[in-house]
Amino acid sequence: MANTKQSPAARREQERRQRQRTTQGRSGQGRSGQGRSAPKKGPSSNKGWWWFVGIMIVVVIGVIGLFVVLSNQQTQQAQQGYGMAYKTVTTIPADSFSRVNTGSITTNPMVHLTGTPVLKGPDGKPEVLFVGAEYCPYCAAQRYVILSALSRFGTFSNVTAITSSESSLPTFSLHNSTFKSNYIDFVAKETVDNNNQPLDTLSSQETAIVQKYDNAPYFPNSNPGSIPFMSIANQYISSGAFYDNTLLSGNSYADIANQLNNTNSALAQGVLGGANYLTASICSATNNQPSTVCNASSIQTLEQTIQKAGVQGQATNGSALAMLSTNADKPRHS
Repeated sequence: MANTKQSPAARREQERRQRQRTTQGRSGQGRSGQGRSAPKKGPSSNKGWWWFVGIMIVVVIGVIGLFVVLSNQQTQQAQQGYGMAYKTVTTIPADSFSRVNTGSITTNPMVHLTGTPVLKGPDGKPEVLFVGAEYCPYCAAQRYVILSALSRFGTFSNVTAITSSESSLPTFSLHNSTFKSNYIDFVAKETVDNNNQPLDTLSSQETAIVQKYDNAPYFPNSNPGSIPFMSIANQYISSGAFYDNTLLSGNSYADIANQLNNTNSALAQGVLGGANYLTASICSATNNQPSTVCNASSIQTLEQTIQKAGVQGQATNGSALAMLSTNADKPRHS
């Protein structure tokens, strides 16, 4: 066969066509999926692992549910106990007050002021002013005295249950509470809450009363502005709790209610004894109204005790000041 010799141009054209056919062949393989290895299948799912995860989820949900149930039960029990304590302290029978008389209060906790005008409240009646704070353990104790004594003159509402952040004492907050009475106006100022945040603000008149009376010479052994502080129409003042606040320690609301019902208990002797002193000072400011409360022989005797001596602008019972100075909290400013 004759050997036909190609020209250089023909050879280049032949090589170009051959390269084109090769490229097209490779492209076709790519489009048809040929020339590629099949993907490897992963290992089969571990059923045991998923069972374990499922069980753990169920356990966690169960624990959370149990916690919620127990928390709700504790809240309900606390609320029930609070209701029992609140009802007890605001409905003390008259004969219980009479049996206790001064109780464990061995010295007069009230300081008698003379020559001072009667402080009138928003409704024109003698004003009982309480200055305290929710965190304060001494205020926690004094509120039981206030609730039991003032409930003889009127009716409270919107009183809430709290535990003092200091000493963890079950007590009440008078913040946003209301008091209805035909005889007195009651003003409560809880100045700081349990989280050390400002709560109730004193008016300019209330600030002036605290600055003037809640310090020496009336209470020389306590810090100026100590709480709890009370003014009974600016005729009587007190600084500190009337009884030992540790009597509340370790007790539930139900325990406190039961102890208040037992006039021989140390707590009843402190709360009711202090309440009788507070009642006598209020009766003195209301001209012995209501008579059903103020004409009781024990109250009449206490009125004479707290009115015995008085020097204008001076405290009338030095021994009381020494006692109260140990039951008062330093003022706290946020």
